[in-house]
Amino acid sequence: MDAQTKAALKNRVIKQAYFEKIGYAPHPGQALFHQSDARFRFANCGRRFGKSLMVARDLEPYLLQPNKHYWIVGPTYDLAEKEFRVIWRDMIIGLKLGKDPGIDKVYNKRGGTMFINFKRWNTLLEVKSAQNPENLVGESLDKVIMSEAAKHTKETWDRYIRPALGDRRGGADFVTTPEGFNLVYDEWMHGQDPSFIDYDSWKFPSWMNTVIFPGGEQDPEIQLLRRTMSPSAFTQEIG
Repeated sequence: MDAQTKAALKNRVIKQAYFEKIGYAPHPGQALFHQSDARFRFANCGRRFGKSLMVARDLEPYLLQPNKHYWIVGPTYDLAEKEFRVIWRDMIIGLKLGKDPGIDKVYNKRGGTMFINFKRWNTLLEVKSAQNPENLVGESLDKVIMSEAAKHTKETWDRYIRPALGDRRGGADFVTTPEGFNLVYDEWMHGQDPSFIDYDSWKFPSWMNTVIFPGGEQDPEIQLLRRTMSPSAFTQEIG
């Protein structure tokens, strides 16, 4: 077993132990995402799939590792706040890390300042907005969550985010409801190409969230949506 495989298995064990600690039982679609060790992951998700919860909780155990730097980048601060809210609730409140004087934190969505600085082990999580590209320059990052990824521009990714991942060989998670042919489409297709070994991608319809839709695709609410929405809207937003 090579070093990369050993590291991946170790990370899976750590992640599973953390999920058990916070009482998180991912539904089948979320479990597929959590099991992937790809550097760049692209999940096109239907509404109410649980994408923000999934990608935020996937990052949480890594925030407990030393000497790391992570960003959540949204098209706006408001859109990026959704993942930060999950992390804050789970770690600052649920795990009571907010009581630790060795952790600095600010949660000010209106003012555009949201971060958790785990000073005890030198790891920082920051929320950034692509509306202010000057704030996306000059950092070395271990991972980025591209919140509502379909709303991001290719320029944001190519000029600001992707170069920041180079020296640390950092990764990125794109989770979104799809919006046609754009940055996410192009990158998502890499995840379907076996020659791009660092990429993974999925299509997750809403009904994979069996907590909200216990009947799966045949759930009465899904069937009602199918009957009352236009086919194109249903395919994009639900399917």
